[in-house]
Amino acid sequence: MKKLLALLLALLMLVPLVVSCANNNSDSEGESTTKSTASENGTNETDTGEKVDVPDTKYGKDLTFLCFNDSGEWSVVDIYTEKDSDDVLKSAIFQRNLYLKDTYDVTIKEVQEKDIAAKAKTEQASNSDAYQAYIAPLNTSATLASQSYLYDLAGGDVPYINLSKSWWDQSANAGLSIGNQIYFATGDLLTIDNDATFILMFNKKMVENMSGTLTSPYELVTNNQWTLAKFREMVELARKDLDGNAADANSYKNDQFGLAGGQEMVLAFFYASNMTSATKDADDLPVFALSDKNAQTKADDYFKWAKEVLYNKESTVIFHEIGTGSSFQDAMDCFTTNRSLFYGECLQCVTRMRKYNIDFGIIPYPKYDENQDNYYGYVNTVAQVVAVPKTNTGDSLEMTGATIEAMAAKSQSTLTKAYYDINLISKGTKDTESEPMLTIILENRIFDLGYVYEWGKLVSGNFITIAKSGNGFSSKIKTYERSYNKGLNETLKAFKLK
Repeated sequence: MKKLLALLLALLMLVPLVVSCANNNSDSEGESTTKSTASENGTNETDTGEKVDVPDTKYGKDLTFLCFNDSGEWSVVDIYTEKDSDDVLKSAIFQRNLYLKDTYDVTIKEVQEKDIAAKAKTEQASNSDAYQAYIAPLNTSATLASQSYLYDLAGGDVPYINLSKSWWDQSANAGLSIGNQIYFATGDLLTIDNDATFILMFNKKMVENMSGTLTSPYELVTNNQWTLAKFREMVELARKDLDGNAADANSYKNDQFGLAGGQEMVLAFFYASNMTSATKDADDLPVFALSDKNAQTKADDYFKWAKEVLYNKESTVIFHEIGTGSSFQDAMDCFTTNRSLFYGECLQCVTRMRKYNIDFGIIPYPKYDENQDNYYGYVNTVAQVVAVPKTNTGDSLEMTGATIEAMAAKSQSTLTKAYYDINLISKGTKDTESEPMLTIILENRIFDLGYVYEWGKLVSGNFITIAKSGNGFSSKIKTYERSYNKGLNETLKAFKLK
């Protein structure tokens, strides 16, 4: 996703990774020497030399973002912080925003709301220009786009935003476009979309203890041997009845398992198998991707695998399935107490591991088989994206486009650097072997329109039910396709594309 990441990681291999919050002052000093420089013609350059095509204008304005806040861990944290901090991520945000103030005389502000859709509706009805940009979850942004509240970021409606630049996520652009129109985007401007990306963690101690039986997951990924079949083999080998009472309903508290996590792993393994619910035609319009017989056969095979592996209570702990009163923490405890070989969750969970005494690595979800071209990733729709509302017009719109573009570009050397190099790698995994794994995960994510727009509730609703039941996907394909296409066509009509 973030093209600068590969370069940063390569450079990091040449120096010791000894970074902490305590040495943030030296980081801040280094940051002040890496600011973009403005040329005489008004074109800026990033630290890597890529041009930022925005004017050298002193706008003297505020740029206020309407940001999602769920009063929890998925609230937007990327846009604003009041002051510099020993927290490296907050410091990066502060330094980036200070650069925007110094260079363009734009003050970054935010207002946080839980119900972005309702607030946006009110703003649209009153034609209010209180907020120049929105940061909202993928599915919320899809709703706003289909209601014609948002500008097309790819068509020149918002001056200076150039989604072809490296600070914009090209996988997201390709996946989220409809008829070559892109109403919301992500990239280096934000980190919460990374947090919402699913990964596998593996217990390095358990792999070492079973070194005669298990191959290093890093090696398997690198050698193109990391597949659903290999994953299943390792999960089954790791299972052990530690208390002599395998039939106990509370065995998840005492025994050793191959995998722990939540039911969304069904979606993560599906997308990792290079499947999706929506593909595009020659006009970049979405079509149902699973109507083809070959696609249905592959889907049937996958859901059979999911039933036998993910819902096998002898080797897998899915916290949704282990009884009344179970919680996210129960599955996490299996991993943090060295009783699960793998743990499947989102990147945000890496930071939660800091308080536990566990040595773990990060890897992508496995390929369907060795013939698959790449490893692919799944992004939950809680991931935040940026959009510009149509209530923003005139000089304010020009300022918004120029500032967001400059903000995204500057985030490559501030926000992205802090997120990966410090906040995640050094303090989270303490494992340089995971660095190239993160590159693989974040550069090959699937943004599925059918999931984002929730057509027919196929992905968000039916997939988990299919995996749990073990019933073939293709047996109900006509019902699924009819419901899916109804939702798809309604969206196309909303965009006046049908």
